[in-house]
Amino acid sequence: LRIAMLQKLQLTIRRGASEDIPIRIESDRLVYVAITGIANSAPIRITAPAHGCPDGWRALVEAAVGMDEINTPWDGVTDDAFRRTTLVDSNTVEFNDVNAATFGTWTSGGQLVYREPLDLAQFVEARMDVKGSVSGPVLATYRHTAGSLLIDTAANALRLKPSIAETLLLTASRKVFDIELVRADGSVVAVCSAKSTLTVLPEITTST
Repeated sequence: LRIAMLQKLQLTIRRGASEDIPIRIESDRLVYVAITGIANSAPIRITAPAHGCPDGWRALVEAAVGMDEINTPWDGVTDDAFRRTTLVDSNTVEFNDVNAATFGTWTSGGQLVYREPLDLAQFVEARMDVKGSVSGPVLATYRHTAGSLLIDTAANALRLKPSIAETLLLTASRKVFDIELVRADGSVVAVCSAKSTLTVLPEITTST
């Protein structure tokens, strides 16, 4: 599987604070899971038995009968069509930003569609460089082997975990970053756009 596209990620950390931020990597393969129910609820709740969609993953709905408002056309699957999910259980997800109370009533069919997570077990290193600008000098580097950008295969995600001391090395401002994954043979895979942004918020409480 390959990475679907180089998304422009947007992350935020605070100076002097502990962080543990999941970064999810989508492959280019779409997964289709049959829907057995959609509730007219706020947020909308979708039942798709054994869906396999991880918590926080992005998904969309196609071909649901009776609830046209939630459908994405089969030929309209663009990056913007996907919504962030909340995992309810192994059979159910919610789109927290969708209020379906006034939608039509679901009667049958449809598929929950998401991009299969990239298999992170093939990688031995992850590295993230932070800069003031794309062509500027490196201000900070986070790595899997240093414990600051972990490859979490169980959660299908990278986890950005800079130490408090590392966050204090950055000034409060918006910066850019990119992330690369490295295989055992040394081959490198880019994960996101080099114009991805890291917003560093100022430290508010300075007492210890």
